[in-house]
Amino acid sequence: MKHLLFVLFLLHTIVNAQPCKFVKEGMIRSDVLKMVGTPTKIDSLGEDINSDSTSNYIIVWQYGAIEKEGNQRVVFYGDKVSQVIPDGKKYDALQLAIKNGSIPKQEIPLRIEEVMKKCE
Repeated sequence: MKHLLFVLFLLHTIVNAQPCKFVKEGMIRSDVLKMVGTPTKIDSLGEDINSDSTSNYIIVWQYGAIEKEGNQRVVFYGDKVSQVIPDGKKYDALQLAIKNGSIPKQEIPLRIEEVMKKCE
């Protein structure tokens, strides 16, 4: 019985450590919870009002230690996954570098691709 509990704990830890390997764009929140469990932190980026006057909230579920490399994010637009970010710290650093203009414009798509393909 102790071995079964250990295996279940280990499996739960492995799955929760890698949401980007299991979560896909278009999934709904309840499916994400079933697949990878409860996030470490939930952030709201606010409301987005569309051209047809409908609105959706942008919510970010973070998994892992937020201040460390390798923390993963699942971004929801409304109730559906719109983006899975394999390394939130590297993604933030890249966004800051883009905003500050320290990356040449022609390199931006390649840099984004490098950060986003980490879990493929």
